[in-house]
Amino acid sequence: MENPPVVNLIVPSEAYRTGDWMQAAGRLGVEIAVATEAHHSLAEDMGATMIPVDFEDPEGSALRIAASNLPIRAIIPIDDRGVPMAARAAALRGLAHNSVDAADTTRDKGRMRKRLHGVIDQPPFVLLEPHQTAGEALSVGLPLVVKPVGLSGSVGVIRVDERRRIDETVGRVRDIAADRGASPEDPLLVERYVPGAEVAVEGMVTDAHWETLAVFDKPDPLEGPYFPETHYVTPSRLPHEVLERIDLTCARAVRSLGIVRGPAHAELRVSTDRVVLLEIASRPIGGLCGRSLKFGLTDTPLEELLIRNALGIRVRGTRLSPGASGVSMIPVPTPGVFAGIEGIEVALEVDHVTGVEVNRLAGRLVAPLPDESTYLGFVFARAPTPGEVERALRTASEVLQVMID
Repeated sequence: MENPPVVNLIVPSEAYRTGDWMQAAGRLGVEIAVATEAHHSLAEDMGATMIPVDFEDPEGSALRIAASNLPIRAIIPIDDRGVPMAARAAALRGLAHNSVDAADTTRDKGRMRKRLHGVIDQPPFVLLEPHQTAGEALSVGLPLVVKPVGLSGSVGVIRVDERRRIDETVGRVRDIAADRGASPEDPLLVERYVPGAEVAVEGMVTDAHWETLAVFDKPDPLEGPYFPETHYVTPSRLPHEVLERIDLTCARAVRSLGIVRGPAHAELRVSTDRVVLLEIASRPIGGLCGRSLKFGLTDTPLEELLIRNALGIRVRGTRLSPGASGVSMIPVPTPGVFAGIEGIEVALEVDHVTGVEVNRLAGRLVAPLPDESTYLGFVFARAPTPGEVERALRTASEVLQVMID
């Protein structure tokens, strides 16, 4: 009897979605090996199928994955930090993969902006080097947004409306980036703020062909100065012609970046006359948001599609399941010690709410954006229409009370 294929997941210790991938692999008859830090709680459970890695050393970690005697047939990074490691390890093992250049470019917002310049509509931008004065950022015009080039989840992302705020904001963003290990030589990305509704797009690339899996509306305006996520609702209620432009923009972006396979997640701004790419990454949607996505008539989860894609198995049934779905993030309201969330039972009684998941342990220090991107939990809903999903998510979120000591 042939042994089942082994898929190597690259999982940082702060990830809390590993169980969803394990369940999907079990349904497909696929074995999972996990590459993660030695102190991860999974280390003991995984035994011989755990590969210790260091996310600050993607090249050395890729060598350890390549040296494993496990019969690995595919490597999947489940968040941004694992993308450079996955590309390098897959190349060393001779597996199908995105190039190292593509992986590194999607992990660096400045490189990404330069690579996509003239290809798609994106905000006017400059890269502010450490030796340059903050005032040089004003060349893009006000209002503007300052971003670290190597962080994700809106960490360190701050909007500036007034010239007199430039210096202090640039200093603050540099401090946030440094606290997370950024090099003092790294530039900051400064780009013109783009007004309009924001959408998130989940896609999959097969043999360099982009396929849009879902477009999420973000019904709350994200205008800053910080950019915490709230509600995601799919399918999008945008006009068909706008959705076509979103699809074309993402397809051009992945082609220009050299993404040829695997998941991709994009954020865009949409106005009456523009579809503007804010970011695109070669990894799946973050947090537990993927649980809101089901495909085909059998409600296939996202992870199953992506495992099949990684193994080179033809993926069918990529249309969203009938009806609408969505997810709300539970943000950190103030810095302090997380003490729990009250009102969960009431939230679960709201029509169309399918679940509330708390993913942060009580007693942990937490902070809101722009200092951290932690979400304390997620609310899920499914209903016949997007409007019903949005109402359910809003109602459930309003009855939840986050306790911070």
